Amino acid sequence: MRLVVVLALVVVPAALASHPSRLIETKANLDADRASERIVGMEDVSRDHSIWRASVRIVDRCGGRNRSYRVVAGFQRLGEARAEQVDGRGAKEVLGVVYSVSAGDGVARLVRLVSTPGRCPALRTLFDYVAAKSDRAGPGFDLVQFTVEVVELDARYPGRELRLTELFQTPPMLSSVHREKLYRYVRPRDTYLLYETNIHRVP
Repeated sequence: MRLVVVLALVVVPAALASHPSRLIETKANLDADRASERIVGMEDVSRDHSIWRASVRIVDRCGGRNRSYRVVAGFQRLGEARAEQVDGRGAKEVLGVVYSVSAGDGVARLVRLVSTPGRCPALRTLFDYVAAKSDRAGPGFDLVQFTVEVVELDARYPGRELRLTELFQTPPMLSSVHREKLYRYVRPRDTYLLYETNIHRVP
């Protein structure tokens, strides 16, 4: 009696191969209590690359369980997921930026985790930028890129400023417009407001 061993080679199509997801996870004290919260930026890609999902969330321990707060989501590429002290008042805020796979689309949001006695914290939005709603630089110009930075430009203002940089182009890239918008923190209104706009056109 012979024992026959059959070895089968299974070939997995390339489209089904797994794709590494991008994960950015940091800890920071966001609500001035003794415990740190987690800031989680994630970019998930399906095995066949047909679905891309990016998100930035805050995870806080409250009421004996973890609670997840969505900062930004709904797009495909992860841009920023970090804690910054921006308003000059102790606990840090969270800047989340996600982009679309198409040029010039995405969302940037700066939020604070606000504590309420006897209840779990809630998010307050200090700055909210939606690329699709941005006013264009002129007829025929399309937004192709944007960035949001936390900067220190003028000590007269409380906290730190935000710099939004947008790049507009006319197809097929015959000319471009760089637009810089500066926002400052206004403490009585607890939000960021635009205070300066600079435009540079090429050619």
